[in-house]
Amino acid sequence: MSLEQALKEAPRRQAIVADCVRILEEEIAAKRGLGGRALRAGYAAFQSVRPGISHAAFDRLLPRFAPVIDPHWDRACSGGDPRAYFRSHEGEIADGLLAVTDQLAERATNRGLSRLYRSLRGRARPHVISGVQRIPELIEAHLPR
Repeated sequence: MSLEQALKEAPRRQAIVADCVRILEEEIAAKRGLGGRALRAGYAAFQSVRPGISHAAFDRLLPRFAPVIDPHWDRACSGGDPRAYFRSHEGEIADGLLAVTDQLAERATNRGLSRLYRSLRGRARPHVISGVQRIPELIEAHLPR
């Protein structure tokens, strides 16, 4: 089963979304130093837009992320070690995910969110790479092999 197929099942989709939010919040909480403080402040600003916005954002993004993730997951499984595959292809996968969010940001009508995205985008890649390394954990928890 692919991520794209799993997202068509409402209960599974909601569980995947909830785990994405949990992973995001764990990743943000783990960041240290000035960069971590800036990231936490940016995330707090994002959350202040409306309650549940992180869930809504992942619910909207995951169907767009799936075509980026699924081919990598297939190759990772055929290689036998998905975690190693995602670590060795983290930059490529992160760039694919960021291309999706860049396209959405270009079409965004919420000027505040668009401005916030642009202010954080330049520093996003290393943080997305960190999250990419956790994709196998997410998929293994929700998709049968």
